[in-house]
Amino acid sequence: MKRNPERLERILRIRRLQEETARGVWLQAELAAREADERVVHCHDNIAMGHDHVREQQAAGSIDGVLQSDAAMHHLHNALAQTRIQASARHRDVETTKAPWLETRKAARGMQKLVERAKADQHTERQKKEDQALEASIESLLLRQKDRKHSTPST
Repeated sequence: MKRNPERLERILRIRRLQEETARGVWLQAELAAREADERVVHCHDNIAMGHDHVREQQAAGSIDGVLQSDAAMHHLHNALAQTRIQASARHRDVETTKAPWLETRKAARGMQKLVERAKADQHTERQKKEDQALEASIESLLLRQKDRKHSTPST
């Protein structure tokens, strides 16, 4: 079956657009996951500072300060837990968006190979026709020369 390279190239452009779109979705998911990871690190930093504050309150002997710091630490740990849940969800998004991108990339690369093969086949076919036309011209020329030799009277 002959493949039309121009038609295949139109399909290839569509496949490439699909790949770019899927890659964009994946990259957005990657960015969201990195940002979520940064929020987790920020929560850890806040907890470390909270521990320092609790120690300061304990050293100062302030029971009210220790109780308030303890309550704040409780909120910080809850925030950390929620932030970890969100980060985990963002990482799942990365995995679920990566597979479609890889599939569209694979399809685009496969279509690229088909286009290249169709162009090579078209070139080979064109070359074959040119060679046949050249051979036919040479045969015709040889026949005419042969006919001239036989049709001219000898002197």
